[in-house]
Amino acid sequence: MSGPQTETAVLSPDTVRAQARPRSVLAETSGLVALSVLSPVAGLAVEMALAWRFGTSAVVDAYRVTVLLVVFVQQLFVTAILPFVIVPIFAECRTQGKECDAWAAVDFLGRVLLVFGMLLALLLFLFPARATNLLAPGLVGNGRSTAIFFIRWCGLAFIPLCWSGVACGILYAHGVFRVAPLSQLAANTILLAAIVAGGAKLGSASVVVGVVGSAIVGASLFAIRLAIVKRQFAPRRQNRKIDFPLLRKLLRLAVPLLGGIVVGQISGAVVSRALSRLPAGSLASFGYSWKLGQIVQLVPMALSTVLFPKLSEAWHSTGRQNFTASYVRAARAVFFITMPLTCLAFALRGPVVAFLLQRGAFSPSAGAFTAALFGMLTLGAPAGAMGAYLDRTFYATQETVLPVAVDAIFAVGMMALVPATAVHFGVKGVALIYTLVPWLTWGALLILFQGRHPGFRFRSLRGFAFRITAIAAASGWLGAWLGGICARLAGTGLLSLVLGLTSGTIFAGSLFFAITLLLGLPEAVEISGHLRRYASFRPRPC
Repeated sequence: MSGPQTETAVLSPDTVRAQARPRSVLAETSGLVALSVLSPVAGLAVEMALAWRFGTSAVVDAYRVTVLLVVFVQQLFVTAILPFVIVPIFAECRTQGKECDAWAAVDFLGRVLLVFGMLLALLLFLFPARATNLLAPGLVGNGRSTAIFFIRWCGLAFIPLCWSGVACGILYAHGVFRVAPLSQLAANTILLAAIVAGGAKLGSASVVVGVVGSAIVGASLFAIRLAIVKRQFAPRRQNRKIDFPLLRKLLRLAVPLLGGIVVGQISGAVVSRALSRLPAGSLASFGYSWKLGQIVQLVPMALSTVLFPKLSEAWHSTGRQNFTASYVRAARAVFFITMPLTCLAFALRGPVVAFLLQRGAFSPSAGAFTAALFGMLTLGAPAGAMGAYLDRTFYATQETVLPVAVDAIFAVGMMALVPATAVHFGVKGVALIYTLVPWLTWGALLILFQGRHPGFRFRSLRGFAFRITAIAAASGWLGAWLGGICARLAGTGLLSLVLGLTSGTIFAGSLFFAITLLLGLPEAVEISGHLRRYASFRPRPC
């Protein structure tokens, strides 16, 4: 693991400009948060369309199996590996005045991954039944045949997905964060349109059209923005000589992350296998609730995305004291955002599921069951967000083995518990395990990080975390209570749900912000300052 550079750093022009105009984390995150919210909103719309068109049928069970593969490749190349090794490599090369070597290495890697995506798509096209047997051996009849059909044709999406990760990493390294959520937003929109417009005539084939089309559109957006970045920052004379030591270092950082993703996806496959043996619809209900549970982590994950390149630059070009101050301040911000969202989502779990999913083929009994699972999974969101932030902080220091090992150990433990838990306690038992494991993982990561970086004082955050949790829990409960009253006054139906959710959310958020502002918490004060500046903004006259 390399430490901070003590000599004078040779920085690229974009790094110099970024350091000359420092901006607060909240200001830089605002645009990304907007897109990060819109993209999952479109994803929720896809879930709503699936529930409306197919309910909890065998088609949705088959879709969950296919999505497991798609998410695996997407995490492998776009969200969980390549950006987190490309960004530190660019940061290190900039401090050494060798950014052209980084460009050459990642260009070569992009070509290799494009070929890999073609081979992967070919294997799935030729042997879809083996992949189905591996991921969901309990599927029979229509569920099995649909899963084979999905896997064979949706595998074509892996060709653009494999290349997109390299483009995402280069864009992150140059401070371009919005293309990734914009690409995901476009992909979800394409999938939604395919299900809504083509579901009646095409049936399950509409899902294939949506998955493959969304991958192509997303990769196209990456390619367009990458071409602009290359014209601005890439060396005019392309360095054709590959720096193989640098490429080996990039691969060395990526291998532990690859192992972690493989273990994580194997655990997902174990869950899929276990739930596929339960009554029909169990896998679909768990998938709906897990997808809804990701709502809580939208904003904190966007914040972590913006912070990661900054932490990498701080590690390589500033002292340890500045690095320590940066990640402590950011950890407070992540927890400050995640905890109130968690409490509010848990308190409003029933209305949320009823509003988003309960229509068409989605029955009220399925809604009540999904709401219970959603509530349980939501309770693990704060630990999941904080654990993801700590992982990225480790990656910023080019330490990938230790955090991945911790994540893998707890994932293996979860795999050992899930099959027996599913048999004896059903889906709710599996959801309980999914809730507890993130807390245990975060605790282990925190202890190890404090050991590696003694400047991190966990005790200074305990009082802050306790106050935020208490205020968030009270605000969420009071918001749900007020929302319930407003919903009953409006009668029944969609209007009642909208009024209850809106009033409860606004009241809970306002109460939480007001209390934290009265207590003088720096995060609330900074948000208040941004709100005042935005409110006082006046556009210039023409």
